[in-house]
Amino acid sequence: MGGHEAMVEALLLAQADPDLPDQDGQTPLYVAVKFRHLSVVKLLISAQANVNFKDDVETTALHLAVSRGYTEIVAAISVSNQVNSDQKQIHVGPLIGCYEAQADVSHVTRYSTTPLYIAAQNGRKDILTALIKAGANTDDQQKQGASALYIACQKGHAAIVDVLIKAQANPDLQAAEGETALFVASQNGHNGIVNKLISVPAALDLQRISGLTAMGIASQNGHFTTVQMLIKATADVNGGSNQANSAPLRLASEFNHIEIVQALLDARADVNLARHSSSSAVYSAAFIGHSDIVRILVKLTSALNQSEQSLQLHSKLSAAGFTEQRASLQGAAADVLERILRLRTSYEDIFIVGSYSETWGNNLVCVDGRTDSESDIDITRFVQGRPLHLKGICKCPLAETDATVEYLHRVAKSNIPNAVLQLLKRDISTFPCHVVHAAPQGQAGNQLRVSTTFLERRLMRSLSTLQGQLFVALKFLVKKIIGRRVHGLKAYHAKTITFRMVEETPAEQWTPQNLFDLLQRSLNMLLNSVQSSYGQDYDDGRIMEHFFLSDAHLYLKGADRSTAQEVANVLREVIDELPELLTKFMKTLIPVSSAGLFYFHPFLMFV
Repeated sequence: MGGHEAMVEALLLAQADPDLPDQDGQTPLYVAVKFRHLSVVKLLISAQANVNFKDDVETTALHLAVSRGYTEIVAAISVSNQVNSDQKQIHVGPLIGCYEAQADVSHVTRYSTTPLYIAAQNGRKDILTALIKAGANTDDQQKQGASALYIACQKGHAAIVDVLIKAQANPDLQAAEGETALFVASQNGHNGIVNKLISVPAALDLQRISGLTAMGIASQNGHFTTVQMLIKATADVNGGSNQANSAPLRLASEFNHIEIVQALLDARADVNLARHSSSSAVYSAAFIGHSDIVRILVKLTSALNQSEQSLQLHSKLSAAGFTEQRASLQGAAADVLERILRLRTSYEDIFIVGSYSETWGNNLVCVDGRTDSESDIDITRFVQGRPLHLKGICKCPLAETDATVEYLHRVAKSNIPNAVLQLLKRDISTFPCHVVHAAPQGQAGNQLRVSTTFLERRLMRSLSTLQGQLFVALKFLVKKIIGRRVHGLKAYHAKTITFRMVEETPAEQWTPQNLFDLLQRSLNMLLNSVQSSYGQDYDDGRIMEHFFLSDAHLYLKGADRSTAQEVANVLREVIDELPELLTKFMKTLIPVSSAGLFYFHPFLMFV
């Protein structure tokens, strides 16, 4: 035994006070711990020195041993909660039969610090494990609310976190400002620890007083992998708070973390949160000058707004009766009226045609699925004249010598369903081929055109709900908006553009969310057609090819080149104003009766 130990032992045998402090208030045990004299520590303990003696800031010898990492001394002055003093004795030198010390392993200093907290802070796994075995409370919090798990997560001590989690430390204790262990791990990008806490599982969306969450602080600090882990764990990508200035997307945008912005947007973060305030993501990015992020956010905001308006328009049109089912009922009603007319007049060559028979958008007065009582029904009776033969179809003996007409075959690369194409082909053979007056400006009565009335009716009746709603909205814009600003465009232009959209647009794009985009594309298609007309050498008003006839055109009614330019200007205005105009249109839509009644159109018939 060394000289110090012998001297201490002699003093203790002489019954010296083992707890007598010096002028600085430090006891012999405290000084022995301070200088790491293990043998002296054990001698003093055997003499029943007060292991819980506190200095002027309430610090004990255990606090000192833990803070300095003296594992062997910690073991000497703390006892396992698995063993009590009646079961275990120690032998130190000639002093036999003294019980092992039982230090207060959860004692709190004046700064609310426990030995366990100190061990976790310093990353001392062996000491931490010993303290837990000795009964230390894993959930004690220091003055500012931080627990041992909190400080270990903040410091990135993964091994300590493992021990504390295994000891069932509470991961959701909140510090004074509301931070949790997950929050500080995310704040510092300690991804391994974040993963451990997610697996516990820790609460993902607990907030600081400011509203900031783990997702928010990781987004602010640019910890991309952390954000990805939290997203995968289904943490709230909007931060779980109404305080938009704490929203993850806003913070990532402000600090120019473009990868995180994209990850949050992919996870459907609300890009419109606080859209009209300085707390919005786009405002924050614009204020700092992060142009790339502004570009991403503005593009997505526009798309989301269009998607939202598309859904609203689809919903209101459906509620107003513009659905495939009700269109079919109207078509059936038109067929019944046609049959009644034939029975009453004995004319088998009489037909109901026009918008009522075509079923969609037959009037824009009662926009609630009904036909206005003052709207008309077009009735046509054919007058026999010079016979025409359908080229490649008619089998008449005179087909090779008499006049022939040819319909345009729309099969290759068409998105029109094959079943509808087959019905169109059948209608070419079964319905009468007839001509109508159709001439450019100034040539009325001088030209005739083969009519495609029944083909148009067939295609109109085949429209899906979305396609029919596109036509209804186009017809509204052409008749109620464009038609009041400039003359020339008519409902048949809207119908032809609808046909072209049906042919060119793949089936998967016909969704309620795309209705705005489909309308915008339709108007641009119409604009391009009008622009092409006054760029040519002629000014007869033709603007597009006929949909069914390969050598025919559609014209602007009563238009010349200057009118076409004016129509193009108005179309550009309408495209720019489309969101506002659709909002106006939606206000005119009235839901059909809650009873779901279908209105049979009354009519007068003069015989």
